[in-house]
Amino acid sequence: PGVTPAAAALLRAVDATRLAMERGDLGRQADRQAHALSILQALDASLDKVRGGEVAANLSKIYREGSRLIATGTREKRPDLLVRARDMLGEIASAWDNIG
Repeated sequence: PGVTPAAAALLRAVDATRLAMERGDLGRQADRQAHALSILQALDASLDKVRGGEVAANLSKIYREGSRLIATGTREKRPDLLVRARDMLGEIASAWDNIG
């Protein structure tokens, strides 16, 4: 519990970042990017990497890759990287929904 709402908020933030980028709204883009990155950081920090073993390690890698794609996509004005991040993170959110 609690992961699905965070994942939904994350996906909304990534979508909003991309839309702001496409519209040239730099203030909104920066705000939504920061929100997405803070959610990813919180999700990563919430992992019990000792008891979670390989699953936690793999989720951590996915969260870090999502952060990298979002930061790079925003910096380089590449919405395709934001789409890749959203797709990858959407698969995780879908998996959480199936579990929960």
